[in-house]
Amino acid sequence: MPLCNYRSIQNTDQTVFELEVRSTRTLSYVGEKATLLSVGSSNKITHRYTVQQIINMAREFVGPLFIYLQEKNGVMGERVRKNLFRADNINGTCSASGKLTTSLIKYWIKNCLSLFICDSRTRLLSDSWRGEDDKHGLYNCIRGLKRLQILQKPR
Repeated sequence: MPLCNYRSIQNTDQTVFELEVRSTRTLSYVGEKATLLSVGSSNKITHRYTVQQIINMAREFVGPLFIYLQEKNGVMGERVRKNLFRADNINGTCSASGKLTTSLIKYWIKNCLSLFICDSRTRLLSDSWRGEDDKHGLYNCIRGLKRLQILQKPR
């Protein structure tokens, strides 16, 4: 792109953190000098936290950091809500799975992305997760936004 404004080219992606309860047990014999293998279980994952950020080509964070937490029934408990640290640069919500859904993408577009579009030449580079593809029209509500998708490899 010739003579582009680095602030109007933006990239977004999700990062997932999983809290796993680790066992102190190993598959070892008493007196064994080294344990070379341990076994994990996907059932031990107790919580999932997902962070979605927008970074422009000028290497600046754009808008608030979007964090969605895994909470039972998709609702934050009263104690969590009372003790939750609040910051101006973080927008948070929760879901039952802690995974990205179409409704969470709608929330992110409305409360994070659409508030920080530079101008009508803004380009957003993002992956093509099934729930946010063009058939849902999620990004059509932002005038002037051009979305460039990173296509997934067919399986």
